[in-house]
Amino acid sequence: MKVATSHVDLATTLTFYWSTYDDLDPKERRGYLKWLAGGRCDPKAGSGYVFMFFHGLERRLLVDTQSDAEAREDCTAIKAEIERLISLYYQHASFCSQALRLLEHLDMPAISERMYLLEPPTKSAGNYEMPTLTRVALGQMAKDKYPLNSGWALAWAMTDPNISRRKPIVRCSDFFQRLFKAEYTQRFPDGLKVLNNKTRLRITYRASSPYLDVPPIPVGDLPDVSVTSGIRKKLQPIVEECAELLTPFSRYVGRNVENPDKYDALEGLLLLPTFLWPEYAKRELEKLQSDIGADAIALTFSELAQRFKSDGALPRNQITALARVLEGLNIGMEPDVLAGSRAKTEEHVVLFETEPDEPALRATTDYSVALTTLDIATSVAASGGTNQAQSALLDQHIDSWNHFSVTHRKRLKAYQLLQRLQPPTLSSLKKRIAALQHDEKRTIGYFLAQLAQADGTVTPQQVKLLERAYKALQLDTTSLYSDLHGAASSASGGIISARRSLPASTGADGKRQGSGIVLDMHKVAQLQRETAAVSALLANVFKGDQEDEQISAEATAQNASDAETHLYGLDTEHSAFLRLLVSRNAWTRQALENATATMDLMLDGALEQINDMAFELFDMPVSEGDDPIEINPDILSELTL
Repeated sequence: MKVATSHVDLATTLTFYWSTYDDLDPKERRGYLKWLAGGRCDPKAGSGYVFMFFHGLERRLLVDTQSDAEAREDCTAIKAEIERLISLYYQHASFCSQALRLLEHLDMPAISERMYLLEPPTKSAGNYEMPTLTRVALGQMAKDKYPLNSGWALAWAMTDPNISRRKPIVRCSDFFQRLFKAEYTQRFPDGLKVLNNKTRLRITYRASSPYLDVPPIPVGDLPDVSVTSGIRKKLQPIVEECAELLTPFSRYVGRNVENPDKYDALEGLLLLPTFLWPEYAKRELEKLQSDIGADAIALTFSELAQRFKSDGALPRNQITALARVLEGLNIGMEPDVLAGSRAKTEEHVVLFETEPDEPALRATTDYSVALTTLDIATSVAASGGTNQAQSALLDQHIDSWNHFSVTHRKRLKAYQLLQRLQPPTLSSLKKRIAALQHDEKRTIGYFLAQLAQADGTVTPQQVKLLERAYKALQLDTTSLYSDLHGAASSASGGIISARRSLPASTGADGKRQGSGIVLDMHKVAQLQRETAAVSALLANVFKGDQEDEQISAEATAQNASDAETHLYGLDTEHSAFLRLLVSRNAWTRQALENATATMDLMLDGALEQINDMAFELFDMPVSEGDDPIEINPDILSELTL
């Protein structure tokens, strides 16, 4: 047969797709021989050359092995060659699908009963039909009335060409499989019944060569369940919901393809349910629970984040997500980020054992009064260095606030510990104190003096702060010294005394033993009653303030309703930031950091959320670059602001 001598472009498609060597013209024969001589490695070669060579491999495996021992010895090498061709010519979908079907056919175990007891496959030999093993096993399930368990349900969902599978399923395959099984088991704990339909299952390998006829594989009288839609309609919603849940993490993975170490960092973990977290992260959560026990622990937020491979520079929504994870493990956090507080990277947080509660109850007037009372107390106490006696006394006061649940009292104690580590100032209280009557101010002043005398000693620093507090209360500072003297007399009369003793324990009489401090519970009860009176006074003032602030806030919200319209599913703050962002073609990083600071946003987190939205809706980002941050001009025509 003639072979051309001139140059041939291997990318040229063959005249006939299913050609044999005899069918080729001289140029095509030269191209085929050139491709073979080059080691069958040219990635630009047309798929016709690859298919022609594949026809020979197919015949060798399916026909020659029936009678030729040498051909049977070649099977392993031939399968390896097919896998190499798939990896090299992956862009030729029809070839890859046919080659994968051949490999599946060769690897198919001998048909036996109850194949649904085998490990189910989760990969399809192509995009056009279920794997043979899956179809046989599901048919046997239907015939034997064996319920569809989570493993085979997953195999069905992953290989049925009529079930759509979005990108997160492919990118996060392991997480999807675990998530799907968990969700399926929750919805169908007893499995699903597979219908024994009338269509019979016929398994045959359709060879790529038109000259090769492969006999069907005998599987017995089984239904072909792949043609039914009942189970598929129940699996598709689970697939969709799992894909939707994994979408944020999938985008995170896509943004960090070159940094796979970030996949199991806190920023990524917070996008997943905790049962999908890696083992190291689960151990850290267990260690936190163990460290806390019945006592609160204090650490900086960055120290907490570092336990999960993060530096702690998290946007607000991720800090809130972390707090929700901890709350799900009965670990509370102060500052109370779930109620709107901020947790800054280098500042302390306090973790404590808690129980589920109603967050709305932490926004009541009573709760605000309790927090402010602790603010005043810790501010005064901190001036001389908060000591054990003062802390014990404050805890006793918190325990006496029976109008709060046990869970809320635990949170208040954690708040008190946090305020001792990061003492507040009195300046924020001046406006509210100004509304008090003189007698009410005197009651509060005496309460502060009693707190300062809790350990029997008042330092110059405490006196100085008390003088400031009395001035804020518009009280004569000379009354401070008589109040301190009166409080000291009460202390010497038995409210609190100091002594040396053994390590701390609690005695049957309710006194704290061995701590160096003994509390007279009768005197403490008296002081608690006085504190309750102070709280009541504060409540009257704060309630009025809060009502005024609420009215003002509602008016402001009404006037600004147009400006606060939510855009593309973003919250108010991010919608406002988006409007600002696209008002220029480019920004310096510092300018945007200043802007986001006034909006209580973190720049990187805000940009990430906005760009995620843009990719989802318009398949392009809003901004690009780090400094300067440039606005994508193509998206401006898409946005309606």
